[in-house]
Amino acid sequence: MFDKPLTENQAERAWVILVEECGASADADSKWEFVYHQTREHCAEYRFQGKLGFGGKLWNQSLRLRVTCYPEDLTDERIEMIVKADAKLKVISEER
Repeated sequence: MFDKPLTENQAERAWVILVEECGASADADSKWEFVYHQTREHCAEYRFQGKLGFGGKLWNQSLRLRVTCYPEDLTDERIEMIVKADAKLKVISEER
């Protein structure tokens, strides 16, 4: 299986998860940019920052969506955000 772009529905749902769980910007331009890049071509790494800091990224690899931040920026609060976001992103990943 090869990595592939998300559908528009999947990308929009993933963005909501990033906003709600990781504090990604909720403005329309940020959402549009994310959906655009995730649906046009395979985008393996997308920096959204949010409450995960500069290293806050969504990864689309091996047909799996997940979020990370820089290891040196990990806190208990950020670990909890990542775990919650990843659990929700798993639902989208399983559709692929």
